[in-house]
Amino acid sequence: MKLGYVLIFFLMISITQAQTTITVLAAADGQPLGNVLIYHKTNLIGETNKEGRASLQLTNVDSLVFVKNDYEDIVLPKTQLTEKIWMVKNKIILLNEVVVSPMTAEKLLKQVGDFIEEAKTKKGKLSYSIPHHLQIYNKFMAGNDTLHYLNNRFTFEKGNFKINDQTKIVKNFRHVQVKENISKVYSWGGKEADFWDLFSLTPLGIHYSVDFNDFFLHQELFDYKIVASETYYRLEFKQKKKYFLSSIEGYLIVDKQDFGIYEFESRLKDNKPRFVNLHTNLSNTKSATFKIDTETYKFKYTKESDSYLLAYSSKNTTFTAEKGQHKNMRFTATTQVERTVDFGDRNLKNFDVFKWDIK
Repeated sequence: MKLGYVLIFFLMISITQAQTTITVLAAADGQPLGNVLIYHKTNLIGETNKEGRASLQLTNVDSLVFVKNDYEDIVLPKTQLTEKIWMVKNKIILLNEVVVSPMTAEKLLKQVGDFIEEAKTKKGKLSYSIPHHLQIYNKFMAGNDTLHYLNNRFTFEKGNFKINDQTKIVKNFRHVQVKENISKVYSWGGKEADFWDLFSLTPLGIHYSVDFNDFFLHQELFDYKIVASETYYRLEFKQKKKYFLSSIEGYLIVDKQDFGIYEFESRLKDNKPRFVNLHTNLSNTKSATFKIDTETYKFKYTKESDSYLLAYSSKNTTFTAEKGQHKNMRFTATTQVERTVDFGDRNLKNFDVFKWDIK
């Protein structure tokens, strides 16, 4: 019996020794970073909490990869691992020595449109491309209840997505087809609601996104300001009058040589909420009213030899039910897409982007 206790004691010591606790911090300000995914090769072995800490089992581990949306990936040999890991935020374009440009908004957007058309029809030398390897973070919450969570690696080849399916949570979720439309339906607390119109996913091509096209196809609705550096034009826009469901403002950063887009960002004008009425409950015809409290949308590209490659895109929305069966419930929808390193993933599953589900 004593021998058994001794063996258990030494076993506990060995397990404790094998656990390594690290803290991941932002290099810019030293703030802890939560939801950092930590991989060994293709396997997810940990994720940091809101204090930036994670305890890792490092037996038979020779290297680690740290992945966080909007931060540069870190690849570290185990021998270089320290108690604190510092992550650097993705590069931001700064227009130094900015001058007011003689270029007009009309001319600039005409050139941007020509580039987009050439990219779509493959007539130009450059195009907008999706990276082969990317990380997608997708979370939908009703109050403090997570209804949908996806934080995973994808590969994109020949128009098809495949997923390394390791971190996915879906609660009370199903698809319902009504005529030609497929709706996302969430059920909780005995209530069923369709939030497809509000919980739309971030497109992976800027010219396919509703947010960008609302701006680009109605240029007469906006006031503009253009500034420039040696390399870029920055077009700031602000909606003059309401035309869509909301009024927006934001900016566009464009290459001065070929007029490809580096960045696009839009948000609610003056941070004023907008209101939406729609039928959300598929079991009856009563409509609900939602107040869109915040809504931001962003694309970032990097210019490479033959394309503008998607580096990051996001859509973040918070909204509150003002009327209907979910009255006073606050919802949060977050989607972030980011280019990442090649993990050498194998045995991946097919992923249906239209239904946002694993085949």
